Amino acid sequence: MKILLIEWTSFGNEDIKEAFTAEGHTFSCFPFSNRDGRKDTEISKELSSVLRRETPDVVFSFNYFPVISQVCKAQDIKYISWIYDSPYVMLYSYTALNPCNVIYVFDRELYLEFHRAGIHTVHYMPMAANVERLDKLSCQTDADAASLT
Repeated sequence: MKILLIEWTSFGNEDIKEAFTAEGHTFSCFPFSNRDGRKDTEISKELSSVLRRETPDVVFSFNYFPVISQVCKAQDIKYISWIYDSPYVMLYSYTALNPCNVIYVFDRELYLEFHRAGIHTVHYMPMAANVERLDKLSCQTDADAASLT
């Protein structure tokens, strides 16, 4: 699958790139400043142009951005977002109803809130971690820290 990754200063960028590659997907990155995730004419035009040029199968971002959803809806391309913040106010947008969206939240109660409201673009998925990378980290004990002072 060919993925356009909306890349902003997210904690999981490198891990998701590694996961996409390990699963056999190809991806390209779209730098996103996240200065206004709700409406940004300049970003909309630039993203539309990239989507036409790159022709990805899906667009992916950590967290959800209404401006990205609107462009994906207009371009008829699937937008997958994985929200790791809570509360996440941008999810409370009429754009969450866009049929292009597949929105994952780790907060089960939040998922249920949207589900009860009849919003079927929001799904539950627990948080994840790159355990291979984390297993390589060394732990510093209190004794180690004390010896540094």
